[in-house]
Amino acid sequence: MENRCIRRWSSIATVNFIKYKTQKLATLRGVIAYVCQRKKTGISRENLDTKHQVRSDNQPCEMKLISGLNCTPETAYAEFISTKASYHKTDGLQFYHYTQSFKDGENVSPKMAHEIAMKFAEEHYKDFEVLIATHMDNDHLHSHFIINSVSFETGKKLHQPPNTLRKLRLTSDNICKEYGLSTLETYTYGRSKTIGRAESRARGRGTSWKFQLCLTIETAMKKVNNKGDFITEMINLGYEIKWENDRQTITYTSPNGKKVRDDKLYGKKYLKENMVQEFEIRQGDCTSDIKTGWEYEREELYKPQTKSTKALTLEVGKEILYTLNQYEQAQNYDDELAEIANLAALTALSFVGVYALIEMMNSLEENDITLTQLEKIIEELKQEPENTQEFEEEQEQDFTMTIGGY
Repeated sequence: MENRCIRRWSSIATVNFIKYKTQKLATLRGVIAYVCQRKKTGISRENLDTKHQVRSDNQPCEMKLISGLNCTPETAYAEFISTKASYHKTDGLQFYHYTQSFKDGENVSPKMAHEIAMKFAEEHYKDFEVLIATHMDNDHLHSHFIINSVSFETGKKLHQPPNTLRKLRLTSDNICKEYGLSTLETYTYGRSKTIGRAESRARGRGTSWKFQLCLTIETAMKKVNNKGDFITEMINLGYEIKWENDRQTITYTSPNGKKVRDDKLYGKKYLKENMVQEFEIRQGDCTSDIKTGWEYEREELYKPQTKSTKALTLEVGKEILYTLNQYEQAQNYDDELAEIANLAALTALSFVGVYALIEMMNSLEENDITLTQLEKIIEELKQEPENTQEFEEEQEQDFTMTIGGY
């Protein structure tokens, strides 16, 4: 079965459905904000037709690979809810979210991937508003489709029967063939050695133990410059490590007793070879021009120390928890948006960050949460730039959007 899964992933593209436990209008807005981030969709014109390379933070951004089918990207959210309101169908499922992914190393340019995504949307959702965003910030070039649940043409709700995903994948393969790209006919319905859908959703909520391990490793890598100190720091943080010179991998044991090798974590930077190379760079035994994936953490380690930010006060913590409760009890979109704005002001998180905070809080089993726990969650969210207000403000700068063309 494992070999079969690997063969399926080697096909040119795969389509997956992203399921949400609950959906509100705030969920729709948060998801749109997430998929439209400049650091994920931004590109220079000269790189449109080149083979995909992972987008770097300092890459020029002359346009975003974002398009709208039957809607304008900049106003997609407003158009979605306007359609719902006009047909009096504002309750229930708000949107559908699919992705179309290309394998690492495939000879597909960002422009081609976006064109394929546009044709894919036009084939299946002619009477619906669809936001299409192509992401270039990881090894797998991929596009997101956010589809309004209500047709602007008929007012009918979109229904996706059990065999929908298979039909979508067949359409995707047919379009790829039109572009001269190869496909495999055997389907295993998305099972592969990549992150599973359930694991991916848990990762997004902050509940995945593997994701927590990755966060802990990154925290430790901001504090140490050699293997010995790293192992000590990880032990202090509650993890056991088996790192032996004659073994190709590092094995971690989490506080819950679960074990995992470095090659089962989320990214190449966690591999032993890259960790070894990173410590050699930090010790001055290797050139710093070599890319290990730990450049950001290295920069944080050697950054001049500044006065720490003020800790979360009891009063602010109580107000955040109270506002979260008010959000959950909101009766309409205006009330939801008001509480989202309050949370953003209290936490210094962006809208995307606040939505992630709500998801993480909902995932907790405890009825009560301590101030320390709340502070830790907020600080962890701030490790991702898109969760901060500073990042959100940066995105308000002018840019050119691709609306069905280039």
